[in-house]
Amino acid sequence: MVARTKAAPVGEEFSSLPDVKHLRVGYGLSQAQFSALLGISVATLQNWEQGRRLPKGAARVLLLIAASYPEMVWEVVKPMLEARRATARIPAGLIAHFQEYDPEALSIAKDANLIIQRTLEFGTWEELRWLFEVYGAKKIKAFLRYYGEKWLRPVDFTYWRKLLRLRSWRRSGFPTPKGQLWEH
Repeated sequence: MVARTKAAPVGEEFSSLPDVKHLRVGYGLSQAQFSALLGISVATLQNWEQGRRLPKGAARVLLLIAASYPEMVWEVVKPMLEARRATARIPAGLIAHFQEYDPEALSIAKDANLIIQRTLEFGTWEELRWLFEVYGAKKIKAFLRYYGEKWLRPVDFTYWRKLLRLRSWRRSGFPTPKGQLWEH
């Protein structure tokens, strides 16, 4: 005798969908990076993250795989991100802020801290979007944590530290007495 099983109704076969935003943040990717890897628009991803829509079909299965096997997915995703970063170019609007360097000689990987510093201080919204797509929030937070107080102007460091909710950072080795900017 063959046992028969009742098929699950359509839509119930994957009832436990992972939190899409939590999954994306866990991979350390921006919305633009994550949506590009999934082959969807940023607007679609935002709808998923905010619960206005649910992923369907292949996207739903891919999200379940990404949540269950992050190491396997990361092996596929990481080379794609590194290739994209390797071919990235500094936006034309930022070139003026690298006047002491040859822009063609700057490396997105080797000169990351310099590029992050100049973009955080002088970048437009579009250039800042580019920065977060190329380096990701994790790398930018690491820059702020280790170099931000020394490399950025105080007002810029405070702005980015608060915006990215950075609670701890490496303090400058040269303390300034409160209320004093320099010696008279």
